[in-house]
Parts: sequence; structure tokens; C-alpha cells
Amino acid sequence: MVLSMDFKLIVFSISVLYVHAAELNGTCITPNGEKAKCIPFYSCPVIYKSTDEIFKHMSICAKDGEAPYICCGEVGIFLDDSIDTIFVDEDETIILKEIDSTDLNQTDCGIHASNERIVNGEYTAYDEFPWMVAIVYKNKQNEEASVECGGSLINKRFVLTSARCCLSYEFKPIEVRLGEWNLTSDPDCSECDPVQVVKISKIIVHGNYSSLNRNNDIALLRLEEDVEFTDFIHPICLPPENLPYPKEGSDLVVSGWGTTNEDIKSDIKLKARVPFVSNEKCQEALNNSDIHSNTICAGGVDGRDACQGDAGGPLMRWFFYAAESRIQWYQEGIVSYGADCGRVGYPGVYTKVREYVSWIVENIKNK
Repeated sequence: MVLSMDFKLIVFSISVLYVHAAELNGTCITPNGEKAKCIPFYSCPVIYKSTDEIFKHMSICAKDGEAPYICCGEVGIFLDDSIDTIFVDEDETIILKEIDSTDLNQTDCGIHASNERIVNGEYTAYDEFPWMVAIVYKNKQNEEASVECGGSLINKRFVLTSARCCLSYEFKPIEVRLGEWNLTSDPDCSECDPVQVVKISKIIVHGNYSSLNRNNDIALLRLEEDVEFTDFIHPICLPPENLPYPKEGSDLVVSGWGTTNEDIKSDIKLKARVPFVSNEKCQEALNNSDIHSNTICAGGVDGRDACQGDAGGPLMRWFFYAAESRIQWYQEGIVSYGADCGRVGYPGVYTKVREYVSWIVENIKNK
């Protein structure tokens, strides 16, 4: 289904070239991109003797009870600096400032129930990115339509998405599906919780959104009732003001239920790594004057991008929080538009979330 001519511009595709690693003793891909085997932690000397704690966490490919299995390659450290990671520890290498809001939980946001995920593979795990939201629409005849956009849960009552996902003349967002993985099943596994379906009570589109230059492509969905947090439903973190900016080429992650490189819409939540591209290089690549300070670009590599149906979903970064020995996720962007799906040299364009944190805080305050 196509929402409108505007939505035809949102041509990204969540498809990747990595091998998904989830089975014990199965094939996996290390954080360095090596093809390896998923084996017990102490059976992999290069990992358990490694001093690179981030690499250890990123190498966990499965668990047997509480015991981690490791994707065991030839080396136990990162071979390049594409992983954009911050240490936040007792030495205070970097202390991230809190956002001035009592409506945002900034301590436990952005965490998976089993948070030592490897960001490889095409399919997400059942509980991966538990802040992902599938938005359901109805058409003018008041008939239920399919999921056409994504969003991200930022607290118990609000979902962050794009403005263009809320302004179709033909379709209206009516509810969200939280804790979703496979759109055709509920629950998705024997251990999975049922999907929570919550009605949308209010749509808040940025007052300066322009459909012409796609500036300020951001919106909030207020839900009719508070969401119950579970291992499968959990908010993502918003970026504080001193969160360092991504480095050129560093990996960000995009996720959604959009069109794949086979031009088929996915029922299963997908993910892909996409490299950060500076606005200058993005504008040059797209020959587009609409790349401005409120946007961020990523992608431009073959087969890894976001596509139709992924609009409104999050562009994410992960950081290692040393004090708690865990990985925490922050939202850098909102899927907005692009020139082509996974086409080399054509990055996707995203709304830069850090430019709108004050707007978000003001619009969720006491609501």
C-alpha cells in the first residue's frame, strides 16, 4: 500500500549482507566482519583474554542459560574505528548530561532485556529494539489498513515518528503495535509476550514542518493509555546535548518492517548497519539543497538502507556504559526520505533528533 505521492519518496530498504548468528555452535559474523562459529566463552581464548570489553560484549552471539556464547574469530579487538562507542565510567571519560525532563527515564532507556546484541544479521531477535513501534492506519472508508510506518517509544505515553507519516490525505494513523516482531503472528514465540495494541489519542506534528523541503519532519503520537514496559517493550534514549556527534563512516543502525531488496515488504522486524555520512558529502551525493542542519544522512552502501514502510522509524547508535557493564542505545535520527533503496552512493536522509529534544520535552510535558 502507498499512502500518498509523498510516501513514494521514502524509498529505503532494510536489507543487509551479514549472516544472522543466534544458534549455539552455528555460523556467525564477528564485530570485525569475520565469518566464525558461535561457541562457549571460555572456548575462545582470543576473546576471554582480550582487554577490549566492548568487543567482548559485541561478540556475544547466544546464551545457554546465563552462560554467553561468543562469535569466535581470529582476533579479540576491533580492527578499525567504525564502531562509534563512548566509555562512561568511574574515570569520567565522558559523563553524558541528563535531559531536563521528568517525563523521560534516562537511566533505563535504550536497553535490551538481553542487551549484549551483535548488530549483524538481517532479522532482529524477538526482544531486540523493544522501542520499535508499528503504526497501523485506516483509510477514508474506515477500513483497517496495513502497517505503513514505524516509530519509537520514548516514554509510557508517547511515540516519536515523522511528520509525513501523519499527514496523508487518504490514511490516518489510528493505533500502534508494541512488542511486535512478526506482523502475522501474536505472540511471536512461546516465551514472547502478546503484542500490546494501543489507540492513538493525539497527533502532534511540528508546526514548521514543510512538505516542500521536508524540513522539521518530526511528529509525536500520544497514546490513549500508559504502556506497560516488558522485556519486549521498552523506550529508547534521546540524545543529551553533550552526546558526541558520529564520526564520518561510523556505523548507525536502522530497523523496521519496510521493503527488502527483493522488493517485498517484510512481516518480520529487520535491521541494518548504515555508515554515517556528513551533510556536505550527502548534499553533494544527492545534489539536494534540502540537506540542512536539521537533517542527518547515513547509508549509500549496496543493500543496506531503509525503504518504503520504514518511514518514521529510528536511526540508532549504541554505547558501552562501563559503570553498569552494558550497552545503551540512543536515537540519532528519524527515517525521512531518500533517492533510492540501498543504492551505492545515495545516502538516506533522516531528521536529526538532537535538534528537537527541547521540542519533544515541551510537547510531552504533563501530558
